[in-house]
Amino acid sequence: MSGRKERREGVTFEEGRGRLRIQRLTSFHLRWIAMITMLCDHGGRILFPDQWIFLCIGRISFPIYCFLLVEGFYHTKSRMKYGLRLLILGIISELPYNLVLYGSLFFPERQNIFFTLLIGLLLMTVLERTVRGEVQWGCIGAAMGIAWLFRVSYSYWGILHIVFFYYFRDSLLKKAGATVALSLLNSNPIQYFASFAMIPISLYNGKPGCKKFQYGFYIFYPAHLLLLLIVSKL
Repeated sequence: MSGRKERREGVTFEEGRGRLRIQRLTSFHLRWIAMITMLCDHGGRILFPDQWIFLCIGRISFPIYCFLLVEGFYHTKSRMKYGLRLLILGIISELPYNLVLYGSLFFPERQNIFFTLLIGLLLMTVLERTVRGEVQWGCIGAAMGIAWLFRVSYSYWGILHIVFFYYFRDSLLKKAGATVALSLLNSNPIQYFASFAMIPISLYNGKPGCKKFQYGFYIFYPAHLLLLLIVSKL
């Protein structure tokens, strides 16, 4: 007797055969994974500061955001609007980011992730229009320097992650190798767990998936910071 098969967005469910087989994930699913793991990271820091497991889970989010940035770079209808969204959200998120994670309205030692992603987006735009290899290396070095100078989240390591995903876009093995290498070279052992981000990334099927919550994913970042700020004051 054959089992009943039901197909939903990006996932295939097979019933009657005692198994559940995941086929592929869309960018919609990856965004949810990135949001949930990031919430574990930030929520753990505020609510459970002694529980390192939340920080470990949170390491998974950044490589996924880098991956989605590169995919968005190729699929967006307007890179200018894409960049403006990142800039606006970076500005909006900065105050709650500082208050929640560092307890101050202004904390020049660290800026939120949207500024990291914005630098990465601008860098990819320049690299796409630059042919000579030495010029490209110079641009990468400049972007890494800017990330370090302005103290954006993940600093020059974050820019390197975006660069590797950009150059290795067509090779899952190279992306995995770069992610593992960057994780192991980091001085913080907790960062090793970022390598697990390659599991959901490897299941990506190249499709956007559900678009109903497209802007909700952007709003989530400042919204979850504000929520954590309120909870921390209770």
